Amino acid sequence: MLRVRFARWFAMTMTGVGAVATVLGIGSAVAGSAAAVPLLIGGSIIAIFGLLYFGPIPYVTVSPTRVELSMTRGPNKRVAIGARQRLDTDGDRLLLVGDGGDVRRLPVYRSMAHPGDWADLVGTLRRR
Repeated sequence: MLRVRFARWFAMTMTGVGAVATVLGIGSAVAGSAAAVPLLIGGSIIAIFGLLYFGPIPYVTVSPTRVELSMTRGPNKRVAIGARQRLDTDGDRLLLVGDGGDVRRLPVYRSMAHPGDWADLVGTLRRR
């Protein structure tokens, strides 16, 4: 099983946006504004997720039988890899390729992945 982390830029952006919103919430609370509570709650949640994106929450987990996106809901949360299918990339995106040449583009992008983890994923796929 291969875990691909989020890109550092994404984790830093989420953490920074959350921190700024939290600081604005504190300032709003001091000023007595009604916007304080939503800013504090929203900012704190975004900052916590941003911190978790640095490692504990993977962007995607790839095993020989499935691809699982941690932060996704719906039909793309878990994608099964059939007996006659394989994973590949087009350089910027993860693909599920069938025996007959049919290609399904998965919502896994190189820009959102940690560069080292993406390189490991591509290397693993090339060896199969």
